Amino acid sequence: MARPNFQIVCLCGIGLWFSIIDVWFFTLPKDENVDITLYESEVLFDELAAEWGDLLEHSTRNQIFLTPIWLKTWWDVYQPGTIWALVLRDKAGQLMGIAPWYRTTGDDGMRLIGAIGGVEVTDYVDVITRQESEEVVYSALGDWLAAHK
Repeated sequence: MARPNFQIVCLCGIGLWFSIIDVWFFTLPKDENVDITLYESEVLFDELAAEWGDLLEHSTRNQIFLTPIWLKTWWDVYQPGTIWALVLRDKAGQLMGIAPWYRTTGDDGMRLIGAIGGVEVTDYVDVITRQESEEVVYSALGDWLAAHK
């Protein structure tokens, strides 16, 4: 199997263990009714603020460190790359998930994806999903990332 040409910085499990891992995706049930929009600017934070708050309220990851205010503040201070956030909606337009990420290039030229909020600042970096949509969101993210590498 060929080595992927990108890596992702992720939180692995609960706690403080972070790693840069190769991205290999497993198959979850596909849902063709998911629209994904790529945001590459900080307009993301203001444009989605109200919906983002509602999404957090219906998520298992409702932490202040995942709010648009916190993440925008972090972004304004650190800006380690280019915003590269994926926003997932169902066909009715309801927000299902946000992957608040940025992209940068490592010293070795490898493209890297990191979590806005940074692992060195907080333990609470994650993809935000509606509780009932987690499998669909993660499957759609995996498919999108594999298709856009």
